[in-house]
Amino acid sequence: MKKVALTAYPKEDHRAALEAVQSDAVSIMDMVKLAGRRALAQFEPKAEFKAAPDVERMGSTHRYTTTKHVSQPVLEKLHESMNPLGLKSDNEMLRGQFEPLFWSELDSIIENVKKRKMK
Repeated sequence: MKKVALTAYPKEDHRAALEAVQSDAVSIMDMVKLAGRRALAQFEPKAEFKAAPDVERMGSTHRYTTTKHVSQPVLEKLHESMNPLGLKSDNEMLRGQFEPLFWSELDSIIENVKKRKMK
């Protein structure tokens, strides 16, 4: 197992919804952190490369960073298939798998906070 750094950014499309539901009690970064933790708990890296979607992301102030232990054979297969020159990081190899899961969790959190605000 190898400890791999993972990053995820909310999509720029999330900005308006995040700003609309934030409050003194729930900040944007609180929602980002919770989405990241939920995504990490579900994330099972696979040896099949999935490219990170080409979307506009919010800036680094809204970035979620974490680490995960990933099996060496999974990383080796990813690098063999998509990183023949050895220039890309483990994070780049896994981002296309992790970030969509993060976005899904963030969407769910935004909806839950929105429902609480309406009560």
